[in-house]
Amino acid sequence: MAHGQPDYGMYSLASTIYRLTDMGELAARLGSGNRHDRRGNVLYASNFAGGINEWATTVIGAGSEVTWSPDMPYVGGFCCRLHTGTAAFNYAKARIHLPYPSLSMIGVEAAIAINYYHDATFISLDMYLDGVQYNGQIRYDAATDSVNLYLAGGGFEELLPKPNLSVSEGRYHIFKLVIDAETKKHTRLILDSHVYDLSGYDIYQQASISGDQLVAAVWVQTDDTAGRDSYLGNVIVTHNEM
Repeated sequence: MAHGQPDYGMYSLASTIYRLTDMGELAARLGSGNRHDRRGNVLYASNFAGGINEWATTVIGAGSEVTWSPDMPYVGGFCCRLHTGTAAFNYAKARIHLPYPSLSMIGVEAAIAINYYHDATFISLDMYLDGVQYNGQIRYDAATDSVNLYLAGGGFEELLPKPNLSVSEGRYHIFKLVIDAETKKHTRLILDSHVYDLSGYDIYQQASISGDQLVAAVWVQTDDTAGRDSYLGNVIVTHNEM
């Protein structure tokens, strides 16, 4: 009796093509935004093709706004525009509220086109569980090319080496923050080609009256005197990270 794959199956020899066996690679080739770091099971993913109605927004300052935009897409034809007002510390924030998943390593990945005149770009992942808010958060400062982690005791600590990001118009960068929902510790930060080991850092926590949920957010803050745009091109939230 014959054994093995049929001669027309995916494992058969081919002279002009490669038999694709990795479904993650197949999805990436078909245009998925999940192509920079593919670890974890996807809980939520958006490239804003369907708008931003499912996103909650917060703005501070006259002229600050979060809008759906075709100006600078990362994948597909649309993105989320984050426009700050004209005074220092004005900001524009977009966040997605998700049902709480199983306790595991949870990640949020965001593709962001950073504006040099925004003095800070933030990415956060908040876990609300049993009356406690656990906040994993990083901040990137374009003026000093510094990436900083929000500490369990409050305040930020710079992570080294500096990432040496280009913040010219139209340049997207990928941030992926991973935290451990079981141990309540940070795990790692991926920033383009840099991988920062955060396993020694606890997550900031405080009492909360919110119900159990998961909230991923991106926001930009300005110290400039003119309204400026940054763009959010893609957001992926994962669990069961390795």
